[in-house]
Amino acid sequence: MPGLSFIDLACAALSIDPIAVGLRLGDALELPDRLRGHGPLLLAQAHSRDVLADVALLVDSDLVGSDVTAVVLHHLGLPDERVERLSIVELASFRDPDHLTSVYLEGLRGPVTPLTISSG
Repeated sequence: MPGLSFIDLACAALSIDPIAVGLRLGDALELPDRLRGHGPLLLAQAHSRDVLADVALLVDSDLVGSDVTAVVLHHLGLPDERVERLSIVELASFRDPDHLTSVYLEGLRGPVTPLTISSG
């Protein structure tokens, strides 16, 4: 039977249309060397402070348009639901992450392509 996804709950909590914003999905336990790329990123399985610290460390600070905001989505759809907006440097201080914790990152961008000026 089809069920409600944490993605649906996250988009509702964030008041975003995932298609309109170009939402990307990822697994916080299988992160690349650097977190970058156009569009916001929703990471599942952010179940511990260590995982949250890893996420914060892997945001490519050279590639942020401004300060990266991390939104921690905790226990979405449950009575104790919490949605907390933190700066990326505060991410690992989130209290009580568990298997129902996700992170939404805003402000990421891709590498800047050098401008090539041709003469003639």
